[in-house]
Amino acid sequence: MKDKKKLLWAIFWMLAVLTLAVYSVLWMKQWYYVLLSFLGIVSLIVGISILRFFRTNNRSIILIVLGLVVGQWWFVELIFIQIIWQVKGFSP
Repeated sequence: MKDKKKLLWAIFWMLAVLTLAVYSVLWMKQWYYVLLSFLGIVSLIVGISILRFFRTNNRSIILIVLGLVVGQWWFVELIFIQIIWQVKGFSP
């Protein structure tokens, strides 16, 4: 059981790093947002699996939230931009 937990954590963080790499490198591809969305959904599913199947403590929750923020920075950035545009009154 311990090995499965380590494997899920490794997959989760590799997905976060892979998403960050895709965000930085493949921005000019036509399927860019599709791949980012797919990686985000898979990362979220793996994070939920870690919390659901293993004993949950505060450290696990913090690491999963941190991993999702790091891996899905493109989405966090998009949300911040939309909020700023709405507050400043010059949204598209």
